[in-house]
Amino acid sequence: MAASVPLACLVSTASMGISQKSGMLQTKLGAVHYQVHSPSKSSSELAPVLAFHMSPRSTDEYAEAAPLISATGRLMVAIDELGYGRSSNPVRSCSIDEIADCGLAVADELGLKRFVAAGSLLGCLVSISLASRYPERVCGTVWTNLYHYRAKAEEAGSSAESVGAEGTPIPDPWTLRAD
Repeated sequence: MAASVPLACLVSTASMGISQKSGMLQTKLGAVHYQVHSPSKSSSELAPVLAFHMSPRSTDEYAEAAPLISATGRLMVAIDELGYGRSSNPVRSCSIDEIADCGLAVADELGLKRFVAAGSLLGCLVSISLASRYPERVCGTVWTNLYHYRAKAEEAGSSAESVGAEGTPIPDPWTLRAD
């Protein structure tokens, strides 16, 4: 069952001159639902955004952000990954790469040659899959709530330190604390 979009969001979308439409694309793994948020004045210089939600969510994760992104002149496409939202359950178990390829099929359906792949949690992995396998199509990525395993990075020889907006170190979130 898909979550409903708050009425306030629908009102603000209309008042911002953003048009919204939904679509469904049949893939070999199942039907993929997507929402397109089109700005009234689109900029051909701005790459569209293809957004993938966290698990277990749906396109509702982008209900507030999509109109704001579109208001900048950027096309925004939010995708319900297979098994979530209004997309069908996949016909079989599938990999992150296969879920990403369903998103790429939506981009093809909409005629998006290059785009920014955005994601949250599971959606980060989907966007990373697209960016690593199709660099000619993905011109940027945006990740929120990305999994970070500092100990694994250190084992691999990375000395990079996570820093916050002010440049101060962020404590390792995977270290057990006494408190």
